[in-house]
Amino acid sequence: MSHPNTTSTPCTVAFASNENGIAPLSMSIWSLLRHAKESTVYDIRILSEEISDSSKKHLHSVVESFGARHKLSFIEMAEFYKNTAQLDNL
Repeated sequence: MSHPNTTSTPCTVAFASNENGIAPLSMSIWSLLRHAKESTVYDIRILSEEISDSSKKHLHSVVESFGARHKLSFIEMAEFYKNTAQLDNL
């Protein structure tokens, strides 16, 4: 994975949340990025369950406010649960 303007290897950080946890999640991400060294690159992954598009946009804006070197992605747990249930039926 390449990140603009850096040669650092990204540090992956995972959070888990649903819509009810957006405020503390947003503050946690902000704090993580606010205290990051200039050379640190984060690949932030959110294990998400029913997070609205507007909340996802908000979280992206928090990350983007620290520049382009960090990445944010969402892993939809509903798909994971669905696939796990299918495996149980084998």
